[in-house]
Order: sequence, then structure tokens, then C-alpha cells
Amino acid sequence: MISSLNKLLTAGLLFPVILSLEVVAQEKPRSLVPSFIESQSDQPLQTKTPDNAVPAEKREPATDLFKTPAKENTGDLQIQSLGALHPASIDVHQDVSDALGGNLWDGLQGELVLDLLEKIEAPVQSPSLMNIYTRLLFSGSTIPDASAVGDRILKLRINRLVENGFFNAAARYFDRLPSTAYDDELRALKARLMLLDGREKAACDDGEITRVQSVVGFWAKLDVFCRLTKGEYVKAELGAALYEESGNNDPLFQTLVAVLIGSPIELPENNQPLDAVHFALLKLVGGDFPDWALRSATPAVVAALARQVSKVKAGGAELLLHELSYGRDVELEQMLAISDRPVSRVPVPPKSKDEPSSQEPLDAKPDYAEILKVIAQSPLAEDKANGLLSLWTAAANAGDYFAVSRLSLSILEALPVGPYGQEFNRHAIGILLLNDRSDLSRQWERIARRAAIQGTPEERLAARKDILRLDTIILLAGIDGIARWNAASFENWLRLMEGDQSIGRKGTFLLTIMEVLGYSVSEADWDRLLSVAHKNALSYSNHAFENALIMAATKRQKGKTIALSLLATGTVDMTEVSLTTLRAVTTALIAIGREADARKLALEAAILMDL
Repeated sequence: MISSLNKLLTAGLLFPVILSLEVVAQEKPRSLVPSFIESQSDQPLQTKTPDNAVPAEKREPATDLFKTPAKENTGDLQIQSLGALHPASIDVHQDVSDALGGNLWDGLQGELVLDLLEKIEAPVQSPSLMNIYTRLLFSGSTIPDASAVGDRILKLRINRLVENGFFNAAARYFDRLPSTAYDDELRALKARLMLLDGREKAACDDGEITRVQSVVGFWAKLDVFCRLTKGEYVKAELGAALYEESGNNDPLFQTLVAVLIGSPIELPENNQPLDAVHFALLKLVGGDFPDWALRSATPAVVAALARQVSKVKAGGAELLLHELSYGRDVELEQMLAISDRPVSRVPVPPKSKDEPSSQEPLDAKPDYAEILKVIAQSPLAEDKANGLLSLWTAAANAGDYFAVSRLSLSILEALPVGPYGQEFNRHAIGILLLNDRSDLSRQWERIARRAAIQGTPEERLAARKDILRLDTIILLAGIDGIARWNAASFENWLRLMEGDQSIGRKGTFLLTIMEVLGYSVSEADWDRLLSVAHKNALSYSNHAFENALIMAATKRQKGKTIALSLLATGTVDMTEVSLTTLRAVTTALIAIGREADARKLALEAAILMDL
């Protein structure tokens, strides 16, 4: 532990140290960001006061030491060598402004880049982290040591695009690949993509795919499927028999082939994970997709099933609604027909071999689709608001808050701004801020503040608490609103939150994040926090990732910082991540110029813990 602390001191970033993956993480974080900045930049930290508060987009972040010094113009020609171009560096963003830049992996070795990308799992529980992950996966950049690792990084990126349901992005990647880049592994990836995104005939006719002579594994199954689509049933039956005789055990494949050839067999319930060929065969069979198929589908197949929603039974449709909600431009009418977006299936593993998995049955979720339709059809704005609030509450209880609030966004945006109650206003503003609608959130903020000065004394007192919570999320989001942070803010927050059983964790989070974002947090504020109750809790943390993250941010290694931020937070939601990890991640993101991502992450955590 002493050596780890010495490393932190050397890097210049001082954070409380957590040594295990699951640790008690309720200790008081020390307020050390200002001293770190002053020691690195020889400039005192500029804090904010209520009288001179600056909009977030103009605010100097708490990590100004990471700014690149302006280069002196000497008039000399600047020559830099370009890294070797490789197809692994292809960018697949439709909007180039989303790309992270061609210098993403500068300063690293290729093997480390590959290792980081292999370790990262899609953080589907967090829309903020999922957005960061998507940008990292889509972004093209010069690959260090491309001759050694380029091919592996290329295949890894395309495979992750396909397996996470980013079919359009994967198709763009293949469109930009030179023919010389193909090998059998890439041809198999391309064939799987075509089967998943509805281009079965193209998969069977594609020259890059059909040139493969192998008749084992995936290729044997694909050959059987293609023969079935052409009506060559005898050859398909023979191919399936040869596949099984070669030692391949795939009961679902054999059953589906038998059904398509004409055998009077009903599809039994099967827990096999559905792959691309299974999915394509099920489409050939026709009719509804069975519920068990949805339960056992891989994330890529779940994304593909969304394109076949008319064939999915009602209970399964609800699962798709939840799992395909993390995306952009979701229309109410299209919410179940979503492609090119990630999915969010994260079954909770059993704690022991004797304990069943906690995967819920399909009918355990509220009927979100039906509720949304009823709300959309309600003629009165007040009924719409009441319906949305009930929907958000039910979704929060089911663990689907971000998913469902995203899908209800179009109804909220069309709702006339009005006094529907402080609780509704607070939810509405948070949802709008998470979805980059700060313009509309300001209108709701003004309505909420006007409503807080009306009613009985008891109602006004209750409204003050809501406004305080509203101020908090406004400040975290960094929009230029009415909310201000001053010397009395935290004291007022403690007084109004008295009685909250989680006040210790919430207060620690608040001071930690406000300090990271550059607001003035005094020693007196931290001392006030000592007077409230604190509960120890197990939290997700990894000191190895945090330590490497801090050093990467100090060196302005953008890709490494982003990758380690994703690894440090894991695939759990923000309430399960330790505050020291959250502090390290948000500070590091700000350091490399990703303040908007850091604020989104903090806002998401604040909403989850009902700050």
C-alpha cells in the first residue's frame, strides 16, 4: 500500500486508495484536488462564488494543468511522421464530431491498446458510460505497432460492433475495408452480420463469403442454411447430417433444419444461446419467436429480433423494449424496431451452484409499451404528466429507469411546460439534462421555482427541499441556470436532508463531485459531514485501474484514460461504484477534455441515489 501511495504522489493525483475489488468505501475523501493543481501548475485554484458564477461551458475545469501549452510559431516547417495506415484505424461514426480523434492511442504500445480493448465490456447499465464506450468503439485512430497488432484490433472492433448490435456501424466498416484485408475470420463476421441484419440472400451470394471452401463449424451451418433458402432440401439434410457426424453438438440447429425440411416436429424449449444461424433459421420457420428463444438469445440476436418485432410475443416485446433502449433518435412508434444500438441484457449470476439465476421471467416487467401508448393518447396534459410520473416510478422500482425515461422522451418533449408538481418537475429536468435538452430543462426549472413560492407554509417548506435537490442536478449538469453554489449551500443541504437514511453517502458524493467540478468546497464543509451518520457499504473498485487511470490522465493519454475509465467502473450501475473510483474517473475525464462526459456520469449517479 505504501508503494502504491508513492506512485500516486509521483503522478500528482492524490486519491484515497482502495485495494480490493469489493471494499468498504464510505470513508471521508480528502479534499486534495486544489493542492494537486497548485503543485502542478503553480497557479491557485480559482473557485466560484454565487456572485461571479460562470457558465459551465466557460468554466475552467479542476484539471487545468492538463491543457496543452500553446506552441510558439517560429515559422519553421513542422514535420511529423505518420503512423502506418491500417484498416484497424477506420472510423465508423456517421457524425465525425463524435469521433475521438486520430491521436487516440498516441504514446502507447500496440499490445497495450489491444489488451485494453479486449478487457472492456459494454457498460450497458449506464447510458453515460455506454455513450463513452460507443465513441471509443466507433472511433478510428492510428494504431501503434500496426504491423503486429493491427489485424487483431480490426477483428476485435468489428466483432464488438456485431455482438453489441451496432449493425449499421459494422456494415459501414465492411464497406470501407479493402479486399486485401479479408481472411476467413472476417468473412465469417461479415456473414453473421448479414444474417442478423436481414440480408440472408446477400450472405449466401457474397463473393467474399462463398469463396470459403471450409465445411466445418460455422461454414457448414451457413451452407446448410443457404441450401434451405434455395430449396435444396436433400443437400441441406445431408449437410446437417455431416455436420453432426463431425462431432458438432447443436441440437437446436438440427431441430430447426428438420422442421424446415418437413419433419412434424415442434420446437422444444431450449436454453442454447441463439446464434446468427439459429436466428436466420427461425425466420425461415416463420410464426412467432418463442419466449425461450428471447431468454437465451445473445445480445446480437436480441438486437436482430427487434427488427422482427411483429413476430415476437407480447411478453418478449417488453424484454426487447428494455434491452434496446440505450440508443439515439428513438421514436415512440419505432421503439421496438430498433437497430444499430446496444442492448442491456445483464443476467445476475447465482452466488452458488445451488442458487438459481436471478434472470426475471419475461412477464415480470410492467407493460411499458402499452403504458406509453395510453399516455401518448391521453387528451389532457395533466393526465399525461401523471401517467409519466407513475411510469418513471414503476421503471425505477424495476431497475429500468434510464431505459424507460429515454423511450418516454418524445412524450415529455411535447408536453406543455406547466406546474405538474415538484416531483414531476425534478424527474423531467433530470431526464431532459441526461438527454442533452438543456434548453427545455431551463423552462421546467423556471416553472418549478415559481411553484415553490406558492401554497401553504408546509407546501413551501416541502418545495424548498425539492428546489435544493433541483439545484444540485442543475449544478452537476453545468448549465447556465439560476442555481448557485456558495459557502452556505452544503450547510443548507444538510439541514433540509435531515432524516434521510443515506445522508452520509449522498453528502460525501455531493462534496466529492462539486470539488472535482471546480466549485469551492471548504474544510468546514467536510467537517460538517462528520456530524451525520455514515454507513459502511461494499462498493466496486479496483486500485490497479485507478492508479493507471490517474497516470494516463496526467500524461494526457486520451485513449488509455477513456479505456481505463470504463474498466474502473465496470458493468455495474453508478450506485455500486465506490466514490473514490467515481472521483478518479470524473477527474481523469475532465483532464483529457471530456468534461461533458464527466458531468453526465455524475448526474446519472445523483439521479440513481435520489440526491
